[in-house]
Amino acid sequence: MAYKDLDLRRQRGRERYARNREARKQAAREYYARNADTLREKNRIRAYESREKYKDKIHEYQIKNKDKINARCRAYYQEHKDVILAQVRQHHAEHREEIQAMRNQAKAELRNARVMCPAFKFVDKIRLADIKLYTSKYRPYSNLPHKAAKKCQAIVMGDYTLCPICKDCTMSDKKMEAVCPMPHVFEFENAVATIRERAADIVMANQK
Repeated sequence: MAYKDLDLRRQRGRERYARNREARKQAAREYYARNADTLREKNRIRAYESREKYKDKIHEYQIKNKDKINARCRAYYQEHKDVILAQVRQHHAEHREEIQAMRNQAKAELRNARVMCPAFKFVDKIRLADIKLYTSKYRPYSNLPHKAAKKCQAIVMGDYTLCPICKDCTMSDKKMEAVCPMPHVFEFENAVATIRERAADIVMANQK
């Protein structure tokens, strides 16, 4: 009986919504317009918290639905192109120095990783040799060192001696995966063995 009552209430709710759909949508638009700044901030916080919690699932979904997502983004951009470009220009004008500093930092982290990060050397070789394999895990122009640098002082400082893998090239597979923040790198075949070799090469090159 309880299920029947629940189904009946749901059905009545759908019918009530259908009768007042336009009025409700208009009320929602007006509410959003009055509270746009507060709601946007709440949405940003919620999106960040959700992304951190579900980032692996989100990444998997993005890879599986790449074409659909790209098509939707292109359609949205074309529909709102003028507004988006105006917002971008305004943001750049207001945060010019901050944006340039972030770009410089990201470029420095990329340069550092190319010289002294065994995990990045491994995955960057995949990018150059097999872009299809590379893009099964990453976007074509992802700055992976910049992402890893949030947890890797070796990349930030450009110092191979701060890399745990370079310090101990013989560490176990599980420990290596635990200490290296390069995203998704260990999902590739032969990643551990090859990264261990790259680390040994880096140490040897710096000890000459």
